[in-house]
Amino acid sequence: MPPAQDSQALLLCGLGIAAGGWLGGRLADWRLAPSLAGSLSTAGLSLALFHHFAAQQSAALALVAAFAVCMLLQAWIIRLAGSAASRASTLNIGAFNLGNALGAWAGGLALEHGWGLSNLSLLAAAFALTALLAASALSVAQTAPSPAQT
Repeated sequence: MPPAQDSQALLLCGLGIAAGGWLGGRLADWRLAPSLAGSLSTAGLSLALFHHFAAQQSAALALVAAFAVCMLLQAWIIRLAGSAASRASTLNIGAFNLGNALGAWAGGLALEHGWGLSNLSLLAAAFALTALLAASALSVAQTAPSPAQT
């Protein structure tokens, strides 16, 4: 994308954040676990596709799913936390910030080792896949009967 289109790209990101936040809230009210899995899958796929179609601005619209994940995870954490919802919400946002820092660190290492900018979206897709696997494992563990129930 030419530098002259930076403002348009930033506007597109802002619209994606707003749309993703709205969509994530709606999906969390509808069906939380499947929506989270779908959003993480869509984010990972769109990041992998972004590697091949980065020059096309329309590919950036698919990243709305990544912004929906935030609302979905926040809703999940609050539902699980019960009376400690404020503490859990605070820790969840801290975890997002840690994830941002780890992503930046991993991206820096990838660049340092010669991956190139065009490959960073593949690294981000791997992070999304890892998050999907972790969320799936937690969802299965949450729905499995406890030893007292068996």
